[in-house]
Amino acid sequence: MKYKVQTKEIMADQLTPVGLYARLRDHYPGAYLLECSDYHRRDQSFSILCLESQDRLLVEGKDAVEMRKLDFEKVMSDFTGGMEISDCPKPLQAYCGVYGFCSFESVQLMEDVIYDAKKLEALDTPVLQYDLFRFVLVFDHFRDILHVMELVPDGENSRIQEIDDLLRHTMSSGYSFQVQGEVESNLTDQQFLDIIAQGQKHVQRGDVFQVVLSRKFMQSYVGDEFQVYRKLRTINPSPYLFYFDIGSTVIMGSSPEAHLRVNEAQAEIHPIAGTYPKSGNDQKDPEDAL
Repeated sequence: MKYKVQTKEIMADQLTPVGLYARLRDHYPGAYLLECSDYHRRDQSFSILCLESQDRLLVEGKDAVEMRKLDFEKVMSDFTGGMEISDCPKPLQAYCGVYGFCSFESVQLMEDVIYDAKKLEALDTPVLQYDLFRFVLVFDHFRDILHVMELVPDGENSRIQEIDDLLRHTMSSGYSFQVQGEVESNLTDQQFLDIIAQGQKHVQRGDVFQVVLSRKFMQSYVGDEFQVYRKLRTINPSPYLFYFDIGSTVIMGSSPEAHLRVNEAQAEIHPIAGTYPKSGNDQKDPEDAL
């Protein structure tokens, strides 16, 4: 499919990513929000709002059971290789593409590892989902500018003006949120302590040098999940935050580390597992960590 990019700049000194998401989500269900609050660096002062999926790559648990690495590579190639995007301004090219997520279980599509078919089939969330959105709104916090990009399918007219109209006339939607019942977990405290003891033994034996152990907590609720995200970003104001509405499920998070950074066709990851002590000297710390 061929797409032509239309762009529009809007003054954003009176807008915020959260406020804009609250205004537009009822008009564009299934919207994604990615925030970066690290404004000290020019190249890190951008947040992104994605609206109206036009094409989607979705792999659910039952599909992953049958899919192997070679099959997955072909699926990915077919999905992205069929897109032709033109007329995207160079400063915005890094934001013109697909957005989505891959779960922990998706490693089974990319590496030759043993997996539990029953666990995959029982998953209630997708193993992987990526969307090509019609509208991608890029907040430049450094300049207080909102870049509105529209990927117009070949043969269709641009609808970029409707974003401007909604910003001028739409009020933010506010919904309540309330928890119900007690917090539950998939493990008791003692079961989790036993797992920690097992992990310590594996470290002592040299099987691993570090391991991340976790447990799941569940809480019933009624109301608007976006209010939870708003609370999360206030109690844990990390540099990188995200909120993905994928229909019956919402995925949100707040993290001090960037999952992936792409610049000029070069991809970088900056995991903080095994964190090295910081002195406060941003130039000296990376040298000491080598």
